[in-house]
Amino acid sequence: MAEETKQQRRVNINEANAEEIADSLLIDIEDAEMIVALREKIHGYSNILEVLYLEDYDKRYDEDFYNSIKDYIYV
Repeated sequence: MAEETKQQRRVNINEANAEEIADSLLIDIEDAEMIVALREKIHGYSNILEVLYLEDYDKRYDEDFYNSIKDYIYV
């Protein structure tokens, strides 16, 4: 039996924990933990563009990172 290929799927970044975010977006747990940490710092995302604020904390989270997940995140 062929191994199932994982695909990104939609996830609510205000409700999901880091493990769910990482699994849904196919990103490293460290990256998902940063999304959760920012959520806690700003008391919840009001729109997905706020994920771009991650770049202020770590330059790895630039527009390319945002563009790779934007179609799969919602609030």
